[in-house]
Amino acid sequence: MTQEVAYENLPYSTRQELHGALGQFIERAYTGSIDQYVDLLAYHFERSLNQTKKREYLLKAGDLAQSRYANETAIDITSVF
Repeated sequence: MTQEVAYENLPYSTRQELHGALGQFIERAYTGSIDQYVDLLAYHFERSLNQTKKREYLLKAGDLAQSRYANETAIDITSVF
């Protein structure tokens, strides 16, 4: 509950910056196993200002969901574009 209140009190622009920074950190920290973090990267970059990374990881997450036969999830993810 404390986390939600703190998050909701952050300005939207600050949230976008933090999501982008966290996405970049995950990319750097887990370069060798990035495929394991596609969903997490899609989540954070989707909430960031980085349009290139947002598209990249949302498409990867959609493809991953489709390969798992989670077709409704794949459609939801890729419909963001």
